[in-house]
Amino acid sequence: ACPRGADGSSKTRPSLHPHSARDQSRDIMAEVVGHRLPEGKLSDKGADRVNFAIGSLLQLPAQDYDKPKAKTKLADLDDMAVYLDHTQNPGAYRICQDVVMHPDVVAALLRLSIVAQSDALRCKSLEVLLRTSFGNEAAANAIAANPDFLQAVGHSLDKSGAPQQMMALQLAQAVVASLSQDGSGTVVVPELLKRIPHFFSGASFSVLAEAALDIFVSSSFSFAADCAAALPPPLLAGLAAEDARRPAWLSLEPLNVLTCGLLTANMLASEGAGDESTRQSMLDDLSSGLFVEYFSCAMEAAASQTEWPCGSGAYHSPARLAKAVQNLTGLKFHRRLVAVVPQLARIVELSTDKHTDDAALVALRGLALDVECLEALIGLVDFRQDALRMLCDSGEHPEALELASFLLTIEDHFGAAQSALDASRAFMPNAPSVHQLAELFSCVGHLDEAVPIQNLLEAQRCVPIGPSVALQSSLSSGASRAFTFQEYARQVYGTPMLLGWWPSMMESARLWKEAEANMAGPCSYTLPSLAELVALFERGSEGKSTLSVQMLLDDLLPALRLPVESQAVEEAFVALRGTERLRLEVFAQWLAELFARLAQDERKAAAEEEPQRQAAAEN
Repeated sequence: ACPRGADGSSKTRPSLHPHSARDQSRDIMAEVVGHRLPEGKLSDKGADRVNFAIGSLLQLPAQDYDKPKAKTKLADLDDMAVYLDHTQNPGAYRICQDVVMHPDVVAALLRLSIVAQSDALRCKSLEVLLRTSFGNEAAANAIAANPDFLQAVGHSLDKSGAPQQMMALQLAQAVVASLSQDGSGTVVVPELLKRIPHFFSGASFSVLAEAALDIFVSSSFSFAADCAAALPPPLLAGLAAEDARRPAWLSLEPLNVLTCGLLTANMLASEGAGDESTRQSMLDDLSSGLFVEYFSCAMEAAASQTEWPCGSGAYHSPARLAKAVQNLTGLKFHRRLVAVVPQLARIVELSTDKHTDDAALVALRGLALDVECLEALIGLVDFRQDALRMLCDSGEHPEALELASFLLTIEDHFGAAQSALDASRAFMPNAPSVHQLAELFSCVGHLDEAVPIQNLLEAQRCVPIGPSVALQSSLSSGASRAFTFQEYARQVYGTPMLLGWWPSMMESARLWKEAEANMAGPCSYTLPSLAELVALFERGSEGKSTLSVQMLLDDLLPALRLPVESQAVEEAFVALRGTERLRLEVFAQWLAELFARLAQDERKAAAEEEPQRQAAAEN
């Protein structure tokens, strides 16, 4: 078994055989965090033995690589593989990687993998390179930069048996997963993607197809459009599906669901994944399946550098998962990623890598566009006072400064809004919360920016506050202005010097709350919500401050599916005799009383019929 990665992770692959049925245990696996990835730099165990093996290997002349005598070096490669294995040499495997990644050693191993007569020697050469590149950016860059790398992978894939094909696929994936995003080695990635799609056709060995797909997953973080172009269309469309559209060789075990979801999200974010219909189908699959749940589990494991799922040997890259959060944010997954906020903060707290810090900070800033994610982030006091402040003070992380400044601005806005609400709460007990106002404001703009008033007026119907003509009238002298969130909240709640929209216009909110209480109990009539009430009034008033009784009879009651010919409706209209037009609060009172009467009549009729039903049942 050899380590491999998908999102920049490593995983122990099973022996080459058809995929075992592990789906029954996937829910348990998904919830358990496994072993921690060893640091690999606590000692120099094995470094001398690796150096000795390298010396022995380099003594073999290049012209003898394809001769039988080359097989004598197999024992040296076996030793190197052992000391490069993080499971067998957890305290020093990183030190041994640094020893092996010399250009001459890399070149020798790549040539052996191409020309050696022995299958075992070719496979072992690939394995040593694979273990050297495992989570090692410098090693991956050195291997990818060698002119023989693509030839070695291509030769193994095209002219070798399944074991060497598997090793070559895993090497390619490990290199792609560990490459620096701005390094010269990345030029090999598009060419690699062109050489492996044939493994998806038929997929006689599912592990080969999955290993090939892992290369696409790792590549998608920087070459998402190339991935979308190279994947067969049916596979592209069914990657995130959890039904019959999913390829038969691609099981629904948690790690597969996670990696396929990451590939799908990255391709969707690149806008290169098929036509509009295909993209929408992929997005629906991503949203409706288990991906987001498993992604949160993987993030938790990545924050502590432990494997996930338990027993899989898969260690996920915090930096790449943070990049995935950025892509998912662009796909409007903010609200479903609230649980990821503290995990990203923990990654920042524990990371010693600037690239990882910056990726996590950018991801947090993107999530903060959602109010619930923002409130979760504001609540991480220790993170903000310690890790975030330290990064700000260092002067090396502009992303930290931007995030900290944003949070302070929003805290000031929320505090001012809450103060305005608290000061007026006695006069408007049913007023919307600061959270509700923030949700509305964020639908039309960013909480740290000013939003044009007209945009806010369009969104007001969700609070709701109305009628709109009254709102427009109150703003007639400043219709071209824009509101910050703090100014908007004060306009809604009011201040000692300003009569707010809610206390001046929404007396109907109190009436409607009482109406909802009166409707408690079994009833076939559904009272509209307060937002629906205001929308009905806007519809009937046609932009005016009142609605006509005739419009109420002809349009609004049928829209509510109320029995226009009933005695309750008839008596309700009798009560309006002499009235031609209704203000919002009068309309709310009248409609609340009508619904209460209809519910009362229905319950009374049901009570009168109950003895007859019981008698019929007894007979």
